[in-house]
Amino acid sequence: MSGPRPYATLLAKGEDRRQLILSVAERLLARNGWRNTSLAQIAKEAGVTPAGLLHHFESKEQLLNAVLDAKQVESVVAQLKDTGKVSRGWIGVQIQPVTAEIAENLGLKGPEGAMVSDPQDNGPAAKAGILAGDVITKVNGAPVKDAKDLARQIGAMAPGATAKLSVWRKGEEKTLSIALGELPNQREAKAGTPDSSGRSGTDVPRLGLTVAPAGQVAGSGSEGVVVTEVDPNGLASDQGFKTGDVILEVGGKKVANPVDVRSALSEAQKDGKRTILMRVKSGEETKFVAIRLAKA
Repeated sequence: MSGPRPYATLLAKGEDRRQLILSVAERLLARNGWRNTSLAQIAKEAGVTPAGLLHHFESKEQLLNAVLDAKQVESVVAQLKDTGKVSRGWIGVQIQPVTAEIAENLGLKGPEGAMVSDPQDNGPAAKAGILAGDVITKVNGAPVKDAKDLARQIGAMAPGATAKLSVWRKGEEKTLSIALGELPNQREAKAGTPDSSGRSGTDVPRLGLTVAPAGQVAGSGSEGVVVTEVDPNGLASDQGFKTGDVILEVGGKKVANPVDVRSALSEAQKDGKRTILMRVKSGEETKFVAIRLAKA
């Protein structure tokens, strides 16, 4: 007769079958990584049938999320016991969802991952080489479904830990190692409100807005162009642009005046692109916006 299945004694000690599966999954994922761990392996190690495993978890992604949630709870309890406070991993970026339009523009297969809109100066991500416009697709080999999923995976790790991030950049996947920092209690991010007394800008008819160099509009900083007027019936209005927004990049290129904006739009249309990405600062938030280009 064959010996007892691995971990079978855990059930004898009264451990819940779902918890047993989670324990086995955590061990195998840590040892073999996401790509090299299958549901069949987890079921075999846990001493359950594949059907029995699927009774608790419908997919590998759902099982991974449950493992992360469990690890986060364990981490919180352990930290409260040891130090009386909770510290979470932090990489220092503003992130946003990857929409279908953004995915199409960047050459991604679908709207998954988390897009970096603004890496904080001297933060862990910036030091690791993460750039604005990168899409983080995996953490330690585990897929990142969306911005919320990235925050959860990073938050479940301890400050000081090292993580491997897979990022999509200019049509290629790169792997970067990052040393996690500690999530600050308060984030300092302030931006002035543009003064309407600044000089009027120049029309960008393809978008339905008027812009001016940021340096000419009080309180707008020195980079990019400021939106001074928005046509309510234009493309920009449909994407939520408003007066005072600062356009930092168009099509991956920094812009300093209306001519730069128009040139980037013309170049995108000549290349046959249907959408163009614009990096925009709106109040305290920096984000990427995908604009669908009208036919020339």
